[in-house]
Amino acid sequence: DAVYEIMKNVKAMGISTAIETNATNKNLKKLLSVCDCWMIDFKHADGEKLKKITGADIKPIIDNIAIISAQVSPHLRIPLIHGFNDSDCDLEKFIDFFSALKL
Repeated sequence: DAVYEIMKNVKAMGISTAIETNATNKNLKKLLSVCDCWMIDFKHADGEKLKKITGADIKPIIDNIAIISAQVSPHLRIPLIHGFNDSDCDLEKFIDFFSALKL
């Protein structure tokens, strides 16, 4: 709520706003109206690997990316991590995921 209020006030002053996120927060959609630029780190397209290493569930991440992508074109980034998400198989899963998005 505090982030929303700050961004709303900053945007009202004519200042461009941005969020850098891993897209796990269930309240991100509330920020759509006050955020001009989204930078989203997408660490893995395999839900099991993501959960095992980071503890994060992939569904809220995918849902948030879909919601944000329907409104704006986010900057989706893959932080390549050796041994975690840099195999040929992992990269193919990223390609499949990003190809399915309507950006």
